[in-house]
Amino acid sequence: MASGSIGQVYKAKLKGKTVAVKVRHPNVGKNIQRDIDLMFDFCRALSKLSKFFEVPITEDSLKNILSSQLSFLN
Repeated sequence: MASGSIGQVYKAKLKGKTVAVKVRHPNVGKNIQRDIDLMFDFCRALSKLSKFFEVPITEDSLKNILSSQLSFLN
């Protein structure tokens, strides 16, 4: 049915009803954490050259926001 950067959605039958099955891509959580770490390390280094490279969100805030996107419970 659909695909995205975090996972895919499939159509399935459950007790005669059509349902959506969400499947997370393998290692997506670990990859997001790695990417955030790399981005902030890079921006910290560049921000010493110019304030233009400062990120307008804290690292922890971004990790919390993206981690909540990994939960398919809601």
